[in-house]
Amino acid sequence: MIRLELQVVYTDTPELDLHLSEETLRQLPVPEQSFIEHYGFFDTVKNHWHLSHDHIRFCNHAKEKANISLVDREYLVALRDIDAGEELLQDYREIQAFEGRNLKD
Repeated sequence: MIRLELQVVYTDTPELDLHLSEETLRQLPVPEQSFIEHYGFFDTVKNHWHLSHDHIRFCNHAKEKANISLVDREYLVALRDIDAGEELLQDYREIQAFEGRNLKD
């Protein structure tokens, strides 16, 4: 269980996470491009695609019931206690790359 509110649950790890320019992404085979576009995001501030090395890429969107939140565009933190095995939920509108997308609750 993650017990401490605002405990960091994820941060970028440059040695492990994948960072690709748009040009480099487009040189990959289409299935790999699709995987990165689905599980990663385009960071408009750093101008690259970001794919996390760990299971945070399986975090899901929840507009109202998010239990993690992005802080300083660097850290995902717990908003409340999170039980072991509980789904991690973030409001993807926090990520600039998702602005304007039609996200379902």
